[in-house]
Order: sequence, then C-alpha cells, then structure tokens
Amino acid sequence: MRRTVKKLLLFMIVSTMLFALPACGKKKENDSDSTEISVTPGLSVSPGVTDEKGAFSLPVEIDLPEGATVREEKEALFADTADYFLCVFDEDTFQNGAVFDENDVMALINSKENASLAKELLRLKDFSVATDISVKAYDNINGMSGYLVPMSQMTYEDAAGSKTEGAGFVMIYGKPNDVGVYVVLGILKADGGNGSLESESGKAAINTALGLIPKEAAPAYVVWENAMPDETEVRFAYKNGGVLEVRTDGDDLLLPFNKDASTGILIRHSQNSTNRTALDLLNNLMDSLKDPDTAFGEVVTVQGRVEYQKVTMTYAEGDRKMKEILCLTSDKTGSCWLLDLYGTEAEVNAREEELNVLLWSLEEE
Repeated sequence: MRRTVKKLLLFMIVSTMLFALPACGKKKENDSDSTEISVTPGLSVSPGVTDEKGAFSLPVEIDLPEGATVREEKEALFADTADYFLCVFDEDTFQNGAVFDENDVMALINSKENASLAKELLRLKDFSVATDISVKAYDNINGMSGYLVPMSQMTYEDAAGSKTEGAGFVMIYGKPNDVGVYVVLGILKADGGNGSLESESGKAAINTALGLIPKEAAPAYVVWENAMPDETEVRFAYKNGGVLEVRTDGDDLLLPFNKDASTGILIRHSQNSTNRTALDLLNNLMDSLKDPDTAFGEVVTVQGRVEYQKVTMTYAEGDRKMKEILCLTSDKTGSCWLLDLYGTEAEVNAREEELNVLLWSLEEE
C-alpha cells in the first residue's frame, strides 16, 4: 500500500488543521495592479529561410543582418549594426520562480509596482513603453505566440559599463509547449535610425526579430494547468519524463514516479485561518507526529515561486528506511499549499530535484 501509517496520520492532521475555512481561490498578484497597455492583433508569421548564420548555441535560428558584429555569451546572442542593436536571450527563471510564458513578462511590464523587476527580467537598465504605438499580440510567430512591445526609450548596459540607448522594441516569444520565453531586444541608434520604428532600420530590426525560429527539441518541462479537487485553479510544471501522470487522489493531486505510486509527490490545497503562519502550521504538524520512531530535520525556509517552510521526516517501515520532505506555504489570505515528496530514503534523495521544480513553478491562478 502507498499510504503508510505515517501518511494516514499526516492526512488526518492536515485535514483538521487546514480545512478550518471553506477553500477558495485567490486573485493573481497583478490582477488589481496592472495598467493595461493597448494591444492590437498581429499577423501570423511563417518560418523564413535561414542559413549558417542561424546556427547558434541558443536553441533558436535567426537570420542576422549582413555586416553585423555578432558575439555570443552564455544564453545570449548580440548583433550590432550601424543603425541598431539586437540582443536575443532565453529565460525560464526569474526571482527564483518559473517564467511560464510571454504573458508572465507582459504582466511585469504592465505593472507600475513591478517596474524594477521588469527591467531586470528584460536585462535593461531602463525602458519606457511607447504610448503612441500599440503593443501587437501574435497567435502564431513561427509556431509561437508572443508580443511586440514598442519602446520610446531603452537603455542596455553591458558588463563593462558600455551603454546602448535609443527607441526600439521588445519581442517576447512564448516557448512552444514548454516553460520559458525567448526575448529579442531591439534598440535603434539615433544617428542611423533616428529612433523611429517606421524607419528603414526600424523595420529591418523588427523583421529580424520576427524571423526567430525555435529549433526542434523535446520540451524540458510539462505544464499542468487545471483545478484542484477543491476547485482552486493552479498551474505548475514538472520535468518531462519524470512524473508518470497527474491524477486526483481524494482531496489531493498525486504525481507518482512509478506504477504503484510508492514514490511520488502529493499536492494539497486548503484554506487556513489567516492568523496562523506556514511555520505555525508546520510546527503544529510536527508536534502531532512526534514519536520515538520518527525523526525530523531542522525546519528551513526555502524560496521557490513563493516562500515555503520545509522539513524532512524519516521513519522505519519494516526493514525499509522511509523519508518524506514536507513543504508548506500559507499567504496572507490563508491560502495554503502542502507538497509532500515521499518514498524510501534512496528514492526521495533521487527525486528531490523534481520537488524543487514544483516549488519553482507552482502558482495559484
């Protein structure tokens, strides 16, 4: 049986502790704070012709302009011409959490409160979104969805402190069937392009950005976006090829790593009283489970997409040494998430990175 005596006790205590109030979802952080940018539909763009210039280490192809000075760094490609500057990069992590798609990036750009975070994610020293040109939303750019965001001013600064400034744009692509985005920064130089996206150099820079093509590859992650048994909407990612499936298991979601689910990750959502912190809940849980056969590690704070309280529990089951890693978070609305990686000690040690991916990606919608 998958549910050991310890797990059954854990479920009963968690049910008592966490279901003090009716479960309910919460608003996304940016729902009430965004300042919406006007968006107009863009055209679908089909793949263009690329040549050897597109064979870069980034998992994309892009036909860069003739005569450009091109250089590569880890996870970034730069092209510099007399009229404009381009930077192409790949991003799936920001502030210890997953960047799922282009909408995550747009939410930061739209939010006045998160302006500094948007600059950091876009790798810009500064930027101002153009107010006289609408953002274009694309359903299909070479098999990807995305946004073209015109900028009235952009400042990029390299590691040596050299700055490139001017009007321009940011092209944000959502990766096809995977977690993350591809971003193209385009900055027009005042002496050549006069800072106008309608200039010949502006159009050339945009056409280059719209020619980015993802290389064919198996997705690194699988994204699960649906409702918990208590109807709370949730989104998370797990490594492609790790978890066998996501299935409902009573009040929980279960992500098994083998057919008999003797090793897996359990996810539970509940609505907790707002006067009890995640640390309070975890300490209460540990107090209730204490006995001579159970050992707990030190409670530590870990940073995923949000902050979690984490503890390791070990105990014997026959001649097997069992281990569980419990991670719990509760926000100011009382919305509480419990993640439990369980199995033998060897199995849990081998799967801890899978738990980290969930901590990095799980978000309530």
